Amino acid sequence: MAAAPTFPLGVDFSQTPPVATAAIGTDSQGALYALGQCPANQFSCVTKLADGRTVTWQHDLGFFALTMVVDPSG
Repeated sequence: MAAAPTFPLGVDFSQTPPVATAAIGTDSQGALYALGQCPANQFSCVTKLADGRTVTWQHDLGFFALTMVVDPSG
């Protein structure tokens, strides 16, 4: 059953959910990578969601990006 459209990627709401404004990619293990704006500034961040809902890590790129590519190894 699909989640309601207002439920962003099944995020555990004890964490800050990523805001994917530019792109979402996946690796060969099924982890999601969301490119969006960092909560603390105007730069872009890449957020890894290992199981589609738990934030594994978030990396501030230090610049604004519009797109990304994810290779099979992530």
